[in-house]
Amino acid sequence: MSGSTSRCKPPRGLDREIFDEYLAGILQHMPLVSELDQLAQNGLSDNKAYELLTDRLPSDQHKSVQQVWAVLKAWLTHFFPRVYRIETAQETLVRGRRLNGSR
Repeated sequence: MSGSTSRCKPPRGLDREIFDEYLAGILQHMPLVSELDQLAQNGLSDNKAYELLTDRLPSDQHKSVQQVWAVLKAWLTHFFPRVYRIETAQETLVRGRRLNGSR
């Protein structure tokens, strides 16, 4: 599983922008993403995200919590670049203000 969609090609005949908007819509309606969004409003550290994912993922996936978070963080910043940013000094996902016309 890759954290980037750059290698993921849209289905034949579907424009990249429409494909990305479709995937963004799916992500927006996922309960886990909604919960991450709420936590990111005050800054979501990797450790807090690991705790949340440990609580939400089946126990057999606990070994991959760091990988799951890395992918989710990459997807959120890719599909919602005007909403999320990574503060690299502390690796905290932050939800910013929404700009007009942003997803």
